[in-house]
Amino acid sequence: MPSWLTTFGDLMALLLTFFVLLLSFSTTSQNDFEKAIGSLQGALGVLDGEPIMTPPV
Repeated sequence: MPSWLTTFGDLMALLLTFFVLLLSFSTTSQNDFEKAIGSLQGALGVLDGEPIMTPPV
């Protein structure tokens, strides 16, 4: 295994951690959350029905 692959793996783990921290410190309003879920349902072709996820409080 090439030595650069270890460094690349560490970089990917740190980037993932950074974006998870950004998401955890952000605030989302109820309206924005519902718009985002609706957009994902439209883009991914999910059928209309009961919402699977409950919005964050």
